[in-house]
Amino acid sequence: MAVVDQHVPFYKLPTGLPAPGEACGCIKPGDILIGINNVDVRSYPFEAIVERLRNLEHGSTMLEFRSPAYLPLVEVSMASDEDDCAKLKRLEKRNLWLEQELCRERKCRALVDKKVDMYKEEVLRLSQENVELRVETARSKNLVRSKDEFIARTHLLL
Repeated sequence: MAVVDQHVPFYKLPTGLPAPGEACGCIKPGDILIGINNVDVRSYPFEAIVERLRNLEHGSTMLEFRSPAYLPLVEVSMASDEDDCAKLKRLEKRNLWLEQELCRERKCRALVDKKVDMYKEEVLRLSQENVELRVETARSKNLVRSKDEFIARTHLLL
């Protein structure tokens, strides 16, 4: 198992710039390396992981880290029988699926909140427009009443 040590700083490139691990900002102290290029390395000894990292081809490499809070308490490879292994793998898949669903749910909630804000703004705009129309209608009624009174008085004078 390989863990990001909080007491050892990230190495710098020969140019003095931060290495990709530090530059991405996604790797935190305490994170555990669980995969290299889609290969599960949780059960590998530390030395084998280091050797695998040293022998990587140049180019794009995918490293998968997990926070210790999300790792199972029991390693799949250490399970007592195959049923336990299968159960643990199913639970890990379900946990991953739940994390993805939670992410999707958060996105949906953000969209709903945005729509609610848009609806509130539209209701306020329509309320203001309604007030303006009522005021204009009242003015028109007063003008018509004034005209009718003027016509009635003028008619009486004749």
